[in-house]
Amino acid sequence: IWVSAQILNDSTVQVVAYWRLGDTYKYEYQTNEYTVEGNDTIWGDSSHEIFAIEVVDSTENGYVLKYSSIENSRDTKDKELEAILKPIMDKYQDFPIYFSTNTHGAFQDIARWDELQLTVDSIFTDVRENMDKYFFPNGEKEKMSAEEFQNFENFINQLFQSFKNKEMTLMGMDFLYEPLYYHGTKLEQGREYSGKQKFASPWINSELIDADVILNIHKVDYESSWVTFHRTQRYEASQLLDSFYRYMQQAFPPEQRKDLTPDQLPFIMVETFFDLDVHVNT
Repeated sequence: IWVSAQILNDSTVQVVAYWRLGDTYKYEYQTNEYTVEGNDTIWGDSSHEIFAIEVVDSTENGYVLKYSSIENSRDTKDKELEAILKPIMDKYQDFPIYFSTNTHGAFQDIARWDELQLTVDSIFTDVRENMDKYFFPNGEKEKMSAEEFQNFENFINQLFQSFKNKEMTLMGMDFLYEPLYYHGTKLEQGREYSGKQKFASPWINSELIDADVILNIHKVDYESSWVTFHRTQRYEASQLLDSFYRYMQQAFPPEQRKDLTPDQLPFIMVETFFDLDVHVNT
């Protein structure tokens, strides 16, 4: 993630931004997901995007910026989902997203929310059609029982509930706010910053899970002018388990369930780590 930063002489790093009306900046955003099991590193989903941010309005309190995607590619383990979503991503790639920042350029909120919701409704309609064609190419949907049909509808609705909620939508816009998250902040090297944050449940996207977040400057390379921030997110296990329980209830009708003994209950702990590399460019 490339953002503006400043390595200062007092063992601090300050991320700053200088915006002017009409300016356009290009960002390159890459994600690579993997899990570590023992000595094995198992690679998962990856994505690569180049997007532009244009300053379209400014006041004494901040700015309004416009995001536009230039290139966007994704490689996922779930090839069925990738096949469904790729034509949708291609169709709506040029759709702009407007958002506001503070005076330092740090992401604050979504702007023009009503306009965005109209596009979300169109995306929802297209995804429904694509999913029906992909999973039921020969009209098998009509052969589903009422219960199976309702389970399918619940899955679709859960998928899009988050997009109708502004807080949930903001969580899904990390590709926008992460490059701008540190603008205007000064962080000390060798110090941990901790706080609490909510994240979408991995089981039901419309549910929120509490997490403890720890942030620190992991590495400063004065020769190459890179600063690496390290962030750890440790999720509340009981909330994860409750969400998983509700997910399983929705996935399996009562006649397909069986009681578990205490020793059969799953142990769930989710902990994620992020490294964000910030390049000095002031």
